[in-house]
Amino acid sequence: MLIGNKILRYAEIDSTNAEVKRLAEISAVENGNVVAAALQTAGRGRRGRLWESPLGGLYFSVFLTPPNLPNLAGHIAMLTGASVASVVNELAPGAPCRLKWCNDVVAPGRGGQGWRKLSGLLAESVFFGEELEYIIMGIGININSVSQPNSVSCLELGAGVSPEGLLPLVLRELDKNYALLGTAGFEAVSGKYRELCVNVGKEVRVFIDAQVTEGFCRGITPDGHMLVETAGGLITVHAGTATVRGEDGYS
Repeated sequence: MLIGNKILRYAEIDSTNAEVKRLAEISAVENGNVVAAALQTAGRGRRGRLWESPLGGLYFSVFLTPPNLPNLAGHIAMLTGASVASVVNELAPGAPCRLKWCNDVVAPGRGGQGWRKLSGLLAESVFFGEELEYIIMGIGININSVSQPNSVSCLELGAGVSPEGLLPLVLRELDKNYALLGTAGFEAVSGKYRELCVNVGKEVRVFIDAQVTEGFCRGITPDGHMLVETAGGLITVHAGTATVRGEDGYS
């Protein structure tokens, strides 16, 4: 088992991703090592957003030194999302957990109204010149803390599990899927992602920097990009944030 071969545990830390980066700078972390914490005081989401990380959640980061391949961080984030969703669905079959392009694990909120975030993912690539040096894959999962209006917890979904109990289950599934990525390519795990993706077949609003685009999601490409049919034609969305009609004020 590569991912989780060594786990450094903290009761409290600013950010597990930041700690992995600090360890990498002094060569004190190796491929597959994990940093986990019960509480983060400065957790970060995508695009520098604050990720609330109170007690009652699972927060961890994985240090990876994969081959230098284009968009590998995006692939790893997507297979990580599929891994988290698969594990929680096994623990609470009636959930159901799904994936929202590109980096969120979601489930229905109270009364089934809209998708609410269960887990957020942040993949950070560090380069030496043009060569990929390493990737830090950060994962935050809301397990039993009181959820906010736009979030949901494992406890609410019926998955009675502790952070300590969930971590090895997710690491095992992630290790299995990461091995598939290395031997068979992203297509080996992308089918699972597309199957769970809530964007597919729905009207979506896509935010790319300051630009907003609306259209119909036709699917996810084999390399993880979103196909959106807009008034101007079919476009391929490589990065950004997407909202499905019926949530976050998009009606």
